Order: sequence, then structure tokens, then C-alpha cells
Amino acid sequence: VPDQLYGSSGSTSNYQSQGLRLAKHFIQD
Repeated sequence: VPDQLYGSSGSTSNYQSQGLRLAKHFIQD
């Protein structure tokens, strides 16, 4: 899991948020 890409602080929350956004983006696209 690229925690550094999403930021060391709150990496889990950021990862989940980015994951949801990417998932929705791909589903809509």
C-alpha cells in the first residue's frame, strides 16, 4: 500500500477516501 503517496498522516483514511473516489470514477467511466 503506497502510504507515502497518500500522506503519512492518516494514511488509512486517505487511502480509503482515494480508493472510493477511484472506484466511483471507474464505475461511472
